[in-house]
Amino acid sequence: IPFPRKTLAQFLSNEGTAVPGAHIDSPPFAAGGSKWQVLLYLFGAGESYAGRVGVYIKRLAAERIEVDASFELSLQVLPDAATLGEDPTTSEDSCRRGLEFKCGMTFCDAKEAGESVGRCEDWGAHVFSTGVLLKELENDESCVLAVHVRLSVWDERPCPSGSSFAAL
Repeated sequence: IPFPRKTLAQFLSNEGTAVPGAHIDSPPFAAGGSKWQVLLYLFGAGESYAGRVGVYIKRLAAERIEVDASFELSLQVLPDAATLGEDPTTSEDSCRRGLEFKCGMTFCDAKEAGESVGRCEDWGAHVFSTGVLLKELENDESCVLAVHVRLSVWDERPCPSGSSFAAL
């Protein structure tokens, strides 16, 4: 999922969005019968994560449906989009910045979420230093920032009211 430089520049130039807690949403994409979105927190998902880039995945929920999914998320800095895929020496590992986050969750409405029992509206991790990433993007204006996603959906079912409590 690429995050175009124009979008990043607008985000970074706005004092209201260049802060912990603010995120850039990817365009929705379909996988496993659901619509999903990647959330990129350049300055962290909150004050306690300030200075770390967060990559999260969110299911764009149909109300009263929950989905079990496993996923892998990694932040990548890719070569120039015009040459992307043309260089056989460019590997996924050489493009990855920071940690690869692997997890499984039940995605549900926010009101039915309970992270301690594996239920959430969105989920992710902080995988890389904000300062290091911004410096790299500044030094190489031809590269593209992206989040690599591998997603498997295992089950979908109705989510009755009180599901979070029942899971606990």
